[in-house]
Amino acid sequence: MSGHLTDGQNIAIATASAVATTLTLQPTLYLKTAAAHGLPFTLNPAVVYRGTTVNLANEVLMMGTQFLLTGIAKRAFAERAQSGEGALCDAGQPSRSTAAATVASAMGGGALAAFAACPA
Repeated sequence: MSGHLTDGQNIAIATASAVATTLTLQPTLYLKTAAAHGLPFTLNPAVVYRGTTVNLANEVLMMGTQFLLTGIAKRAFAERAQSGEGALCDAGQPSRSTAAATVASAMGGGALAAFAACPA
């Protein structure tokens, strides 16, 4: 599906996904960290959601980059199939990705986005 969306739409979906994921998983991150450091557990939102802004920035950057690059890769595979050069898309229906194109796009998007997380 990401190949049919514009770059802006892919980034918007990634941003919404990152916000939802971060806000729902933040309490589990707090519990894990508190347990690892032997700190007492609390349900105080000021403590549980400490660091959420930084975590949101990280997740939005990572998911946005992944979704963007995956969409670009899927469109590239479709263009190659349409020109008769690519083997990862259905030549009869170049807009329809094969499972291999979908997996390769997702792997490529994730691998390239890793450079945003660890550029060194």
